[in-house]
Amino acid sequence: MYKDMIGRAKEIANVVVNDMNNRGGVGCVLITSKGNIYEGRFLNAHCGLSFCAEVAAIAAMITKGETRIDTLVAVAYDGTILPPCGRCRELIYQVNKENLATKVVVSRTDYIFLSALLNRRWQEAWEQNENCVHKS
Repeated sequence: MYKDMIGRAKEIANVVVNDMNNRGGVGCVLITSKGNIYEGRFLNAHCGLSFCAEVAAIAAMITKGETRIDTLVAVAYDGTILPPCGRCRELIYQVNKENLATKVVVSRTDYIFLSALLNRRWQEAWEQNENCVHKS
């Protein structure tokens, strides 16, 4: 079902720009609620700066004035489908709260909603003025 997205993300993961991009590439393809496609690639520079493929794709999307992600997939250079890291999960949500309904592809045929990956959001506790400490 997600074969084309996965294939394209793997191609992006295997793009080599120069020496700094050869340490385990990841590519991301996302489709917005308007049906537009944005792509991004993981970057790991020797100077300590790096960002995830999802961040690159989201930046491209925002540059075009969109924030609502319908479907997203990240794929490693070897074809392994990867869920977004915690930082990317948070970014997806902060870009647009409706992105809790984003379909995150987890296999060639399956997805889960971002809300399942980001099920206890600190923003909701903060907004409700709750004490965010662990209670026994």
